[in-house]
Amino acid sequence: NGGGGDGGNSSSFSGSNGETNTGGGGGGTHNTGYSTFPTHPSGAGGSGVVILRIPTYTYSGSTTGNPFVSNSGGYTWIKFVSSGTYTA
Repeated sequence: NGGGGDGGNSSSFSGSNGETNTGGGGGGTHNTGYSTFPTHPSGAGGSGVVILRIPTYTYSGSTTGNPFVSNSGGYTWIKFVSSGTYTA
């Protein structure tokens, strides 16, 4: 679980973005309570990550995108931080 972005404060008003590859939520906006102030945006949520652990003897090697692939302890680990697929 990724942490959320910071909420807006009285000096910046806007919320910060969630951290990359954590799935954290974006920070909320600062509300001054006055309708004369422009709307300030909330932060965007952080992108997520997908990790697959597959027994190396069954790993097909068929992936799309640009995943990080490593081997450890008899398993092949595939980490996607952007779009991609694995086909068994």
